[in-house]
Amino acid sequence: MVSYIRSDLNFILDQIKIAEAHANGQPLYGPGGLIPTYNLSWGLRTVDGTYNNLLHPTWGSADQPFPEGLGTDFRPAAGTALDFDGPGGAPAMPTQATYAPSNNPGSFVVDPALRTISNLIVDQTLANPSAILTALQRAGSVTPETQMAVTAVISAAYAPVKPLFDDLDDAQREFANASAAAAASPNNAALQAAAAAAALVVADAQAALDAVSGPLLTLLDTYGVVLEGSNVSISAVAPDEGLSAPFNSWFTLFGQFFDHGLDLINKGGSGTVFIPLQPDDPLYDPTSPTNFMVLTRATVLPGTDGVMGTADDIRPVNTTTSFVDQNQTYTSHSSHQVFLRGYALNAAGDPVSTGKLIEGVNGGMATWANVKAQAATLLGIQLVDADVGNIPLLAADQYGNFIPGPNGYPQIVFPGATPGTFVLVEGDPTANGGLGVLVLGAVKTGHAFLADIAHSAVPTGLADGDIEIGLGNTDNSPTNGQYDNELLDAHFIAGDGRANE
Repeated sequence: MVSYIRSDLNFILDQIKIAEAHANGQPLYGPGGLIPTYNLSWGLRTVDGTYNNLLHPTWGSADQPFPEGLGTDFRPAAGTALDFDGPGGAPAMPTQATYAPSNNPGSFVVDPALRTISNLIVDQTLANPSAILTALQRAGSVTPETQMAVTAVISAAYAPVKPLFDDLDDAQREFANASAAAAASPNNAALQAAAAAAALVVADAQAALDAVSGPLLTLLDTYGVVLEGSNVSISAVAPDEGLSAPFNSWFTLFGQFFDHGLDLINKGGSGTVFIPLQPDDPLYDPTSPTNFMVLTRATVLPGTDGVMGTADDIRPVNTTTSFVDQNQTYTSHSSHQVFLRGYALNAAGDPVSTGKLIEGVNGGMATWANVKAQAATLLGIQLVDADVGNIPLLAADQYGNFIPGPNGYPQIVFPGATPGTFVLVEGDPTANGGLGVLVLGAVKTGHAFLADIAHSAVPTGLADGDIEIGLGNTDNSPTNGQYDNELLDAHFIAGDGRANE
């Protein structure tokens, strides 16, 4: 249990007063500053992380270009034309010769090497010399100077029997699928028979492999290389020569979570990378016209000239604070935080922050439906589903407090009549029949409530016509061009738009 004395509470109050004075326009540091020296940890943390370093106020803060300590090197791409509809149709589309960033959403890069690299990394069979080499190194069965030679010997012994290993893998996959289908429908005689037939195919494939794999297995045993099925067994070993505990899947999950607190880029404004699949790729389908993978490139921002569309537009922006902090809870933009705070009406009928985050059912995480409802009833702002991908800009201070208008409600920032000017429109719970002030046309923050949405819930087109989760209409009409708004409403909202991954 934590105990506080009066001086502790006085110190905390002093920090709050520093933040309040800063929000009212007094500088934190420098002439007339609130903090006398740069190495004092005084004040409160700003939402976007500015002034975390008083000498370099934007270091690590949100909406800053990623630093490039080693410079830029935009590697060559294939440069081959893309022909989406084959010979005789529309002309093939040109693609870029390099990965040089573009501010054209319609630009394309073609690069088959990406998939080749990923396939090599995940290939742990004897077909991958790197897997053999790593197994030899872990086993310690050969000297470093002979590892490459032994790897070549094992590869040569594996080559004649590789088709039989592949046949067994294919048979096992078919059996797994057939078994799952049979288990799901135990009374379906056809599925039970298919599973039994698939089991016989596995047995035949195993027998065929066993008949000829003896010399290879003896060779592997000689050098301490162990197979688990068709994969080489490579134990997880920490990079400090195994002194620390090995990694596991929890480490992978934590790494993704941790990374989400460090960086997030916007995508879609700089074109697309197409990755053709080769005929030997596990995902290649000879009957499909879409044997390629697609990646959306990071959106770049205006360069040093401040003008979008010129040659120096090469840097993507990190929209989160890059500190190890709680931005996944408290957001990286003040306008975002305004919507995620909990509110209540004071004696004057004005919304004031409760000091808590907005809550959902039984005190759990709030959903998109909760955020929209609170914005309408307590803030006087009508959020629609189209706003989920780009939060409207509000008049707010550096610490996530909205700046109230004459009637005590938050103010939405709209473009003014002339470029570079802005007007404030105050929220009103009675506007639009009690729905609040619509934010259509408002200035946007570039931050999203949701950056990861279930496919059928992405708000494009019209909401479907039912009132339940599931894409469908009450009259069973087609749902083309519609989205599942009830599923979108059920998405959790946090300080990071990837909370539903």
